[in-house]
Amino acid sequence: MNVENESGSGAVSAQEDTAKPNVAMMTRNIGHLLRLARLRLANLMDKQLLKQLGITNVQATLLFLISTGESASLKTLAQSSGIEMARTSRLLTLLEERGMVTRVRSGSDRRVTELQLTDAGSSLARRLPMILREVADLALSTFDAANRELLVEMLSDLIGNCEVIEHQSAGRPSEGDRMNAEECWKDSLEFVELPCSR
Repeated sequence: MNVENESGSGAVSAQEDTAKPNVAMMTRNIGHLLRLARLRLANLMDKQLLKQLGITNVQATLLFLISTGESASLKTLAQSSGIEMARTSRLLTLLEERGMVTRVRSGSDRRVTELQLTDAGSSLARRLPMILREVADLALSTFDAANRELLVEMLSDLIGNCEVIEHQSAGRPSEGDRMNAEECWKDSLEFVELPCSR
């Protein structure tokens, strides 16, 4: 009888143990750590950008993308930034109200509205790389040059591996689809794509 009770209570304890989340495992999970690092970097950048330029990180992302000339419409800007169209439109309205962005009719097609930076927006966009690099340098202050390079290589490999897996699972060929390190980190805003706030 005692044996049965003991084994029964042991079974309950085992079930309780397996039902509890393994906090140690979660905090060492690569996905969790990447998300946490992304959020922390975004918060640091938000603080610096608000302090120095009066804009948030996600607003800075839009300004930069418009400044490159590659995101000249609302649709392409939403696609490039990874932000849903409705939110992109709201953010653009805010930037317009602050005199940083203007919408103009295309010279070649009057039905198309193009996005352009004002002088004030261009001035801010030119300052973005330096501020974001300062934040990145602070965040990586304990990393020597070799470890920084290793981090870039490892993150680039991780991104590439994920892309290969996505393409394979979608039934598409993976040869030549993988991004290299230069493509992943070619611009000076390697940490700007962290939209976390308005």
